[in-house]
Amino acid sequence: MHVAPETAPGVDRPRSSARARGRRWLALVCFVLFAGLAVAMQMGWTQALDLRLMLALGPHRPTWSTYIMRTASVLGSGSVEIPLSLLISLRLAMTRRRSEAIGYASAALSGWALYGLLKYLFHRARPHVIPV
Repeated sequence: MHVAPETAPGVDRPRSSARARGRRWLALVCFVLFAGLAVAMQMGWTQALDLRLMLALGPHRPTWSTYIMRTASVLGSGSVEIPLSLLISLRLAMTRRRSEAIGYASAALSGWALYGLLKYLFHRARPHVIPV
């Protein structure tokens, strides 16, 4: 027996619609904030603040935090993240979840492509103000 979507148990259409609208607004706000920060960074407006924050916080950071941040950096690098996402996509495809596999692989690879493009466009080197 087929149940119409509007009467399907557990589906609350007005609530789902409101959530979708909320997510769209959140995505728009995040994009506007990112664009504003990108413009400010490209114009050099954030450089003085960056320097002040690094010099103020650097001497107080615990030594173990450097190791954690380096580990996070390696785990988030393309050499780990891309093969891992492709393995996850392969596993999804093997379990006959091909559309999820394609979607996941597309999201991961397009995210890395955007990351590379933005790095190329912004040309901002990592700061080396605080000795490691």
